[in-house]
Amino acid sequence: MSEQLEEPVDAAADTADEGEPKNDVMDQPDGTDWFLAWIIGHAESFGLDQGITLTVGGRLITGRVVSPKAYFDLARAAVQDGSFGGEGGEQMKSILADSYGQWAELFPDVGAPIGSGKFAYIHLKEAKVWNGNGTYLPTNGGGLWRGKLSAVDGFFLGELQPGEN
Repeated sequence: MSEQLEEPVDAAADTADEGEPKNDVMDQPDGTDWFLAWIIGHAESFGLDQGITLTVGGRLITGRVVSPKAYFDLARAAVQDGSFGGEGGEQMKSILADSYGQWAELFPDVGAPIGSGKFAYIHLKEAKVWNGNGTYLPTNGGGLWRGKLSAVDGFFLGELQPGEN
């Protein structure tokens, strides 16, 4: 259930005639940005923890790009730290934490080769959605966010911060 497509590629690829990198990271599925895929690949392969702001369907989403492995590890930790009320709450907590842990294991550890560079999803930690009035949700530091790479309309490097009026 990996978000990468098949066919590993040499991360130290040759250059094309035009001086552009020549590897599969530039050959993305329709509707996805090769440079954003490159950033995701570096999060997965080297542990890059990059501030970014995405435009998705007219909304601004800001946070820090993390690898899918880090995303699921953080989800597991959040469930383990949470509380589940009612009968069977602790059992449900354990089942969810175990599931997130298993999903994290589907992805390579930091330091693994980038692979094909073709990614389907982007993962953010400390994610917040901007309201347009200078505030964002959630207000408690953000959460985990996962979205389709093909749904990203644009991005800029860095996180949005609330401005002072």
